[in-house]
Amino acid sequence: MAPTTHPCDLLTPDVARKYVGDDAQRQFSYDGHPPVPVGDGACYYTGATREIEVSIRPRPTDPTAPINHFHVISPDNRVDALGFEAYWFGPGESLVAVKDGLVVSVKVANIKGDWSDQDRADDVELAKLVVPRVG
Repeated sequence: MAPTTHPCDLLTPDVARKYVGDDAQRQFSYDGHPPVPVGDGACYYTGATREIEVSIRPRPTDPTAPINHFHVISPDNRVDALGFEAYWFGPGESLVAVKDGLVVSVKVANIKGDWSDQDRADDVELAKLVVPRVG
């Protein structure tokens, strides 16, 4: 597959089912009141108990952007085992990679928001699958 900047080219239904389960359904909005559109920069699936998301966006320069405000890109958050520039965004929340001026975020989590060691392992595995194909 050629490099892409379209998240749903990378997070296919088959990939989503692997992490979320056979009931994985692509979502076009996040739960909220009112619902918030997922938008073109992300691809998001939910199942009965888990969710998975891949987003690809330009690296923000605004100091108030969450990735900058929370100092995500710092040595303390770095994930060295991946072989590319990647960082944890919060304790187990998501994994963020920086590539070619883009920020690639991957997240596999329980819908209830309680992150487990398995979620973190799945984040790493998903990043290894997705990030090399971004470009």
